[in-house]
Amino acid sequence: MEKDTRRHTVIDFDSQFDVFQDAYIFLWRAGDGEGHNWKSSLSEIAMDSDDEPDIREQMFHNTVRENIIFLLFFLALYLLSILVIRYYFKKDRSIHLDNEDIVAHRVAIWICSFSVAISLGASLLLPISIISNEILLLYPKSYYVQWLNSSLIQGLWNIIFLFTNINIFLLLPFAYFFTEAEGFERHKKGIKTRIYETCTVLALLATLLMGIIYLIFSFLHEEKYIFYRIFNLSDFYLPFLYSCMSFLGVLFLLICTPVGCAKLFSVVGDIMVKSYPRLTPDDYFKRKLELEALQHRLSCTSSFKLPAPLTPTWLNRTKLSPSELQDECKEYEQSMKRLEKKSWISLMQRYMSHPGVMLILLVLTGMATLMVMNNTLLLLVGVKALPVTSKQLNLGITSLSSLGPIGAVIEVILILYLILTSVIGFYSLPFVSSIRPKPHHTPMTHLLANCTILLLLSSAVPLLSRTLGISNFDLLGEYGRIEWLGNFYLVLTANLVFVAALVLCLCYKFTDPMKRELMHCLKTGWNFLTTACNKAGLLRAPSNVEDLDDHKTD
Repeated sequence: MEKDTRRHTVIDFDSQFDVFQDAYIFLWRAGDGEGHNWKSSLSEIAMDSDDEPDIREQMFHNTVRENIIFLLFFLALYLLSILVIRYYFKKDRSIHLDNEDIVAHRVAIWICSFSVAISLGASLLLPISIISNEILLLYPKSYYVQWLNSSLIQGLWNIIFLFTNINIFLLLPFAYFFTEAEGFERHKKGIKTRIYETCTVLALLATLLMGIIYLIFSFLHEEKYIFYRIFNLSDFYLPFLYSCMSFLGVLFLLICTPVGCAKLFSVVGDIMVKSYPRLTPDDYFKRKLELEALQHRLSCTSSFKLPAPLTPTWLNRTKLSPSELQDECKEYEQSMKRLEKKSWISLMQRYMSHPGVMLILLVLTGMATLMVMNNTLLLLVGVKALPVTSKQLNLGITSLSSLGPIGAVIEVILILYLILTSVIGFYSLPFVSSIRPKPHHTPMTHLLANCTILLLLSSAVPLLSRTLGISNFDLLGEYGRIEWLGNFYLVLTANLVFVAALVLCLCYKFTDPMKRELMHCLKTGWNFLTTACNKAGLLRAPSNVEDLDDHKTD
């Protein structure tokens, strides 16, 4: 060891001596032969050394820039989520809360806001990644998009995955038990006793989950030494637990998304019909009579007695000069023309935009169905690989779609459409109506339940989009290492279930009015037929017992 250290020091000393010797020769040659111009030469060397970037310095600046971008991104999402939580949270002024309850509710609101921010970030993972790739393809040498690189997107995926696990398995259960805790018996009430009780319940819950996961894993995998693997939290317990939770989230999305696609047509139709005011015939004739009354008063101004006004109170002035009446009549005519024009425009918008929006929704649903069917066929043929692989991310090399930027925009729109329909479909389910959030009337327990479910659904959106073939963007980080994504039968079953459920929901949605009308027509026809037969005496009921006996003997 001493010889090696001596050898290294000798080598370092020799290299440093060579560097100083080269610098001395350069300074001597750069001057007048006697070294008088050595100051300018030193400045040139310093400038050359400044021009060459240091790798460690560049890595440091990249890390600082990425952390600042992450901080600004999550800060914006957190502020938005705080506004959403405060809009739905119920503030009951009639109930007096202790200081401990106020602190517990405040902590729960912070955790709910943080979970909603992570939900929004998880929903936007794929759209941000796809848009970043296309921007780098369109502007590869632009100075203003150099900060948008593979390291930034990879770090965003890792942070979202980490915070999703922390929220689902730690923060949200802690918030629920912390708000419900009262402290142990024979202990002084306060925040500390609540924290002790919450931590104890969380430890018991974690032990229970470890046992359940051990049973599930031993049932699915016939391996030896499974009991020793269960204590490996970082490599076995947490990844397998999140794999189970993500599978549950994908199942929820497979149920909620087709239901939401069918429900969205009704929701959009109701909103568009109510949003455009129209001029009813009664209002039109009322305003027309008021205008005629003004014109009649204008023609009768030369008489001694004016007729009684039919105008409203703001026009109910009998002592007006002819010029004032004429001005009022012109203003009223102009206002009536403006109202008719506005009513006509709203009528055209209602009858033109409503079918247009319905057509757009139908096109989006049809495109999603065709893409999933195409992905199913490619999986059956063996052309497309399973989404479990997680490759090294290289942005700005190739487009994710064969259509280029247009295809990428379509993918982003379809992903956002799936997110919207999944949320609408989930809150349209009958067993969710009891916890559905209402503005300023949502209690804390319902708020925590909604945040947990939304986080579970949003974290499964990248998995569902990649599994169904909506997007070809590879799952990054721990998302691409989820175990069930490598099972061919599960992935194929998810595609088939989604297509079948979507087609059935749409068929039921569009054929249900026709079916109701057909049943109404059949019922009306049957009632008419029975009434006619009763009048004709063909279906006369037996009036007494003798008629009934005769009917039996016959």
